[in-house]
Amino acid sequence: MDVHRNVLLVVHGAFCVLDVFYIPFGLFYFVNKQYLLCSLTSSCDELSWTNYTGMEFLIMFIAMGVQIPVFSILIWILDMVKHGGNPTHVISLMVHS
Repeated sequence: MDVHRNVLLVVHGAFCVLDVFYIPFGLFYFVNKQYLLCSLTSSCDELSWTNYTGMEFLIMFIAMGVQIPVFSILIWILDMVKHGGNPTHVISLMVHS
């Protein structure tokens, strides 16, 4: 069972990093999953913040923290190329700013 969970976390992490639209729907899924597990199995007395701080949520928040700067820089580079600039100019602007 532990190997199965590790494989699921690796796949979850890969989807979080590779697919931008996975995070909001994944967050919705894992919040509902945690609520249903807690309410149907009576495994916890009441839901609290600690019920929603599992490894799945941590992976999603780290992926969001990585995706925001990466995609911001990518959009900046694509905008520079679209307007006839050199993509390496973006890097020089970032270093000198």
